[in-house]
This record gives sequence, structure tokens and C-alpha cells, in this order.
Amino acid sequence: QKQLVIPYFFQPNNLSTQRPGVPQTAEYMGESQFLNLLVRKYITEYFYAAPDAENIASRTRANSVLALMSSSTVFDEWAANEASVIQKLAENKSMRTVRVIDDIFQPNGSKYWVVNYELKTWEKPNDFSISPTVTRGTMYMNITYEMGMRNGVDIDALHQYLEDGGDPAAV
Repeated sequence: QKQLVIPYFFQPNNLSTQRPGVPQTAEYMGESQFLNLLVRKYITEYFYAAPDAENIASRTRANSVLALMSSSTVFDEWAANEASVIQKLAENKSMRTVRVIDDIFQPNGSKYWVVNYELKTWEKPNDFSISPTVTRGTMYMNITYEMGMRNGVDIDALHQYLEDGGDPAAV
């Protein structure tokens, strides 16, 4: 028998960046936009909190996205400080979202990039009468980044990592 399958995609968001589409290559996006996306992902992983204890447990592992994107010193500092704050938020069933509020930039003569961010924290679950707590901060990042694929990468291991559900940002 002949069967015809016609796939349909629903647009889950009005923003084009939140719709499914053809993945863009790093070269197509350009170096600055690609770096910007990676920094936004890093800041999100660094600060977000979900009301789920298993979420923070998986994020503190040595193979987590944050661990793979960080130097060991930075990850250890995060695990000792911010991870405990996120753990308490998770235990209290709180939720925190993260948003980079300006373009990232590197001042002339500085090795650090400046990233301004905003955190919204809902302290009590399912109580919409309470407004979220909004805080802003600045992170100074020493970013090691080169456009393109690294030499000596095991492509089969990389493919397996992605097939197993690994986060592309860690690649």
C-alpha cells in the first residue's frame, strides 16, 4: 500500500528564534553572534534554578554542560557557592530565570568580557499574587574561544554524545 506522511510544525512562539527551523552553521551566523549565543547559554547554566532537586544534582557532575564549558577553577568555585544557592531554591520549589540584558563586550586593553544579566526569582510556587524578585549583576569573563572545529576531535564520540542527548553547547 502507498502511504503519504505530511509533517506539520506548530509555531510555539511568536519570536522566530523560538520556532523550529533549519539549523544554522557557525559560519553563517558569524563569529560574534555565535560567541554571543554561547555566552548566553553559559550565563543561563550558571544561574538558572528549577524546582527540581535532580536538576541541580545533574548540573554539579563533572560532565555537565557548565563543567565542560568552564575551567576547573571556575566550576569548583560555582559548585562551592552558586550551586548551594540553586540547591536551596530547588528545595523550596522556587524557580529562577536568567536573561542577558545587554550586548557582551570586551573593553579595549582588557582580557575580560563584560556580561550584564538579570535574574527573576519566583520564591513561592504556584502563587501568582507574589511578584518575582528581580536582581541584576555583571559577570567579568575570561573567554577562550576560537571559531571552527578543533583538531584531533573524535568525531564518532562527538556524534554519540549528541545522539545520547548531550547539549550541543558543550561541544
